Amino acid sequence: MGFYEILDQVVDLLRQRGRATYRALQREFQLDEDALNDLKDELLYAHPEARDDAGRGLVWSSAPDTASTGASPPTSTQDRAPLAYTPAHLAEQILAATASLTNRMRNLNGVNVGKLAMAVSAGFASTFMPPLLRQFGKSYPGIDVVLYDVPAAQLVDKLLTTDAEFAIGSVQGQMPDVTIERILKGRISAIGIAKGSFGSKKQISWDDLSSMQTISMRQENMVRANIDTVLAKSGRSFVPTFEVSLFNTALSMTASGVGVTVLPDYLLVRQQFPTLVTKPLTGPAIEYQMSLIRKIGRSLSPAAAKFVGLVRAELGRMSGSKVSPEVASTPSSRSANRPAQ
Repeated sequence: MGFYEILDQVVDLLRQRGRATYRALQREFQLDEDALNDLKDELLYAHPEARDDAGRGLVWSSAPDTASTGASPPTSTQDRAPLAYTPAHLAEQILAATASLTNRMRNLNGVNVGKLAMAVSAGFASTFMPPLLRQFGKSYPGIDVVLYDVPAAQLVDKLLTTDAEFAIGSVQGQMPDVTIERILKGRISAIGIAKGSFGSKKQISWDDLSSMQTISMRQENMVRANIDTVLAKSGRSFVPTFEVSLFNTALSMTASGVGVTVLPDYLLVRQQFPTLVTKPLTGPAIEYQMSLIRKIGRSLSPAAAKFVGLVRAELGRMSGSKVSPEVASTPSSRSANRPAQ
């Protein structure tokens, strides 16, 4: 539900009931503190009929003026003035509010209904999301999932400018406005066909790659940029035979026997490419990581918290151990940081 849709519903509620506490509005519309403050500011600015009741809630103070027009009092629920607070009416309000609150809390605690929006990098979307979404959908079938799968360069901007509650992908360094938590640690590896001489190797050096047909990302990709930066420190360079834009393109080429792919090891999902294996690259070893990115100061909805918990558990299982959160504080500029795909 959009911001102004919620605003309209709050206005209708105030017209019907006359008043509502801020706590009740938070529960009814699942609002955090920032969203509640934005709603209050907009409502008080756009509707002079509403006023703040000593910081406890909102009161709707106007009533239709029928005397000057000779019109009959309004009869619809939406248009009539606030009802008098008779004991019968108060009892009706209390019962309705209790039922609504009970249903809302049941849905919150059970994560039964609602919407979950997230932004994910294209690489994560194609590699990890299908099984995660399948498992989440079985556990919480009433949650509508909105998935923004975007190029990694757009990942943080998509998080900050849409209703996405979090983002998942590879980013380097620290960024403003967001927290970055490592959820999966990997290593740049050579990926090749399991059978034959490649499959028998325990590890492969960067020097060994010079005699092989190799496939990697284009230089603007953060994975490739990170490789080039680390190798340059030791006076080395990596010039692949083929450069591509998408991870799955590289892996498909390797599965067809075109050459060896150089990527983070966690991007190889054996269900998609059962004939391929990863071999750690040495001399030097280069680490890489997948991160959970969140807006600073914004809490996750119950549905988002459940999904993030599922991601942590599944990625922790893949890495063979629990992944401990490592949240980075953020500097004032992100212009020099480029996310990976």
